[in-house]
Amino acid sequence: MASLLYQDSWTVWIFDAQAGGVPVNQTLSFISGPLLIELILITGVILLLSRLKNQPALNQPFQRPNISRVSTILSWGYVLAAFFLIGFVPFIFIGWGGVHALGSLLQNQLQLRGTLQESAWGLVYGLTSGIAAWGLANIFFATKQSSQIKILGCLCCLPGLCGALTLALLIASLLLTNYGYWLYDTPLAIILAMVLFLFPRAVFLKLIFLPQTKNDALYLARLLSRSKHKTQALKGVQLLWSVNGKMQYWAIAILAFWAYWNVTLSSILAPNKAQPSTVRLYNLMHYGQNSMLSGITFLSLCIPVCVSLLLFPLVKKLWILSSNRSGLTET
Repeated sequence: MASLLYQDSWTVWIFDAQAGGVPVNQTLSFISGPLLIELILITGVILLLSRLKNQPALNQPFQRPNISRVSTILSWGYVLAAFFLIGFVPFIFIGWGGVHALGSLLQNQLQLRGTLQESAWGLVYGLTSGIAAWGLANIFFATKQSSQIKILGCLCCLPGLCGALTLALLIASLLLTNYGYWLYDTPLAIILAMVLFLFPRAVFLKLIFLPQTKNDALYLARLLSRSKHKTQALKGVQLLWSVNGKMQYWAIAILAFWAYWNVTLSSILAPNKAQPSTVRLYNLMHYGQNSMLSGITFLSLCIPVCVSLLLFPLVKKLWILSSNRSGLTET
């Protein structure tokens, strides 16, 4: 964002230095100061949260506060105004120009083929890293895990919390060695970086959805799914999807969308023949807005949204079938 707005920032000139061919070890020396500040802030936040967790008031049962009607209206008004200015208005400008430019984009076979191929690579990176990060978060939140696993999970959150630029440079420095050079120009490098980038965000989403996994509806749905009657077991599995499975699907979709639009990791670590569309969009945006750019942006935005909507009923059906079969084998 700072680069597109022509604003001076330490992230911009470090990124430009890396893109200009400066050795990774030298760019890492540039980033050592900001990285130290980030680690100090992260450590302070972790210590503060650990102390707040031990407060007696936080261990009491949650009681819904009495919120006045005026406060509710003001809060929703602020959220709607922020969404309108930050999300809706830019989408209208891009979408309006993109719809008009889709005709010329569809006629330009070279641009269309390149956009579809790059979007496909972005989907592969996003889905793979999103599923992996969500799976690791589930392992991290498992009740039977030892304290060593939980400490390891907290340490794995640090690279992603330091930012995409720092993470990309660290991964690049590790792979540009005698032991990891064979992984550098492969999709495994960017997938590894995206998993580490998404892992703390997956933990955050897991914390948000955690209360829903401990309610009575989920417990009753699990009991019903273990019924010996096939009809009742199927109803229970369908309830499990509504209570738990659907939430996990959209959590993975959010993580995949997060990775799909990550420019920094893709620019530094993606192979030259397997770059997602965000890299080309970022380079084209430096030359100003035009109809073709709006068309490519609009198409790149619609592809992951349409794929997530199309996969939803398929994943739902497969999830219900697999859960129903596993429940029948247990009984």
